[in-house]
Amino acid sequence: MLGKLLKHEFKSTARIFIPFYFALIGVAAILKLFTLFESRINILVLPRALFIFLYAVLVAIVFALAYIITCTRFYRNLLGDEGYLMHTLPVKPYLHIWTKLITGIVWLFASILAGLLSVLVLTLRKGLFGDIIKGIDLVFKQLGVILNNSSAGLTLAAFILMLAVVLINSFLMFYASMSVGQLIRRHRVIGSIAAYFGFSFITQMISAVVMFILSKTNTFDVLQNGNVGVINGRVVNIQILNAITAFLLVFSVLYTLTAIGYYIITNYMLKKKLNLE
Repeated sequence: MLGKLLKHEFKSTARIFIPFYFALIGVAAILKLFTLFESRINILVLPRALFIFLYAVLVAIVFALAYIITCTRFYRNLLGDEGYLMHTLPVKPYLHIWTKLITGIVWLFASILAGLLSVLVLTLRKGLFGDIIKGIDLVFKQLGVILNNSSAGLTLAAFILMLAVVLINSFLMFYASMSVGQLIRRHRVIGSIAAYFGFSFITQMISAVVMFILSKTNTFDVLQNGNVGVINGRVVNIQILNAITAFLLVFSVLYTLTAIGYYIITNYMLKKKLNLE
């Protein structure tokens, strides 16, 4: 059933995302043409400035769409008028949550790829692809050096883990806020905004407490006094890497717990406290 829900969700949201991606890349291509001919035709200066503004607006829209569309569809499909139909389907509430979460994350990464492709179009020149291949090769070589060192590899893994957890946590906090806000019948939007700020405040307070506790450990001292090691001919502080890894892992656990909390709240509200009137 999850596969069917995802197929329907991707099909519905693709109608919104794909045109914006093509528009972004198209504007980037036009800007590239303006750059090539601007020195020869002075009249192109003003149109080029307008397209630069349009490109900046499209970049902002494309990156914001993943949150905006996912959240609005969550509200309309599950908490709005469409909720009467969606909740008559033989589908558990948690499947709806996973559907919205997965599509939101996928479209966010798709937006990043579209943005990178537009930058590639803007910087297109002779020999660019060769430089890109050399850059990718250099990146993989450096990654190999990092992964060969256990401390640096763990730090990189902890950083990637925290990014993933923070991303998931951000979506689930939106869903939990809307699920709580829908309890206020006549002011659902205001209730959702209030719930979001409330959850944000609680999360920040917990983070502050965790930071205070960590400040009482020896990890802060390690940042100033650590054992020196060498990676690829460069001197680095191994204990600093270990301290950074510890911080990243602690906050990854923290945001994992808050994400689980938001997931439980959303699932409970959709299952037990749903108010579609």
